[in-house]
Amino acid sequence: DIVGAFSIRLAFEDQNTVHLVRLPAAVETLRTAIRLKGDYATAHYYLGLVFIEQRNKVGAQGEYRILQRLDPAKAQQLFNAAPPNMRN
Repeated sequence: DIVGAFSIRLAFEDQNTVHLVRLPAAVETLRTAIRLKGDYATAHYYLGLVFIEQRNKVGAQGEYRILQRLDPAKAQQLFNAAPPNMRN
């Protein structure tokens, strides 16, 4: 999907080597997508991944809770992507 591909391209290069300079652009893109379509689970998932990369536990947990309601399978994927110290 377009938002996912665009955001991942902005946030990640070279097989998940994170370029932190691009993460704010990904957050902005994803938040715009969510403003336009609040139940867009894919955008919430990718935003959660960006928050994990930023070590933003509160943000990642917020996206996880939203995904539990919208798409439990994506919520589980996000949970699995988080390091153990961000899971509780």
